[in-house]
Amino acid sequence: FNCQSCHGANGLGDGPTAQSIGIKVADLTNPILQERGDGAIMWKITEGGWPMPAFGLQESLSREELWHVINYLRFLGGSEDKR
Repeated sequence: FNCQSCHGANGLGDGPTAQSIGIKVADLTNPILQERGDGAIMWKITEGGWPMPAFGLQESLSREELWHVINYLRFLGGSEDKR
């Protein structure tokens, strides 16, 4: 998986592809994003939304892999559990 291409190595939205997209890519460490529930984050990852592609359960990531992504996002924000 290549979230880093847009979100950057530290999730700051400064990945190498981010500038070419033409809109600000989400900073995954942002407290506002971190306040979202796990379900909202799961939905965003699985359904996507321009320019982020959908990474639904049937297409790219298993349910277990999706939870690893969510847990990593929580780690980036300074907490592993904000449910």
